[in-house]
Amino acid sequence: MNHRKADLMGAHSTGLWDYALSLYAQPAPQGLPYDQEEGAGPTDVMSACLLLQDEAGLDVCELLWIHWLAARGVALGASPCLLLGEVRDWQRGMTVTLRERRRQLKQHLTEPTDTRSAATTRRLETLYQQLKACELSAEQEALARLEALSPPAHAPTAAFR
Repeated sequence: MNHRKADLMGAHSTGLWDYALSLYAQPAPQGLPYDQEEGAGPTDVMSACLLLQDEAGLDVCELLWIHWLAARGVALGASPCLLLGEVRDWQRGMTVTLRERRRQLKQHLTEPTDTRSAATTRRLETLYQQLKACELSAEQEALARLEALSPPAHAPTAAFR
């Protein structure tokens, strides 16, 4: 996930979405492993999550969901792996695909070129922003789906639905 405060889909604003936005803005936990040669470690939770996504291949939406469940005092009575299939399919088919296209376009935009006009660059930058917004919307949908899988907060040792 790569966002700050925007709720692009209003209707999908969920407890988990609001929690994720709030958590993202907090300072990063101390002691996270990172590549010392790349410089300083992550300064906020968002940077730490993106590092875990990019370097370790972890799904940030799943990490945020698990953190949200723990913060609500919900302990899963069973492994969620079997039930996460649909959400993981969504992530692979939509979110990851959009992220890959966005990153490819960003790479293309940063490559020096003598043949691209200013108008073409502006159009591509607009497309980049649209892909970024679509990726965020896909992540928001994934969080809504994860929240729908969640046991109620008042059942601390709830069996997974």
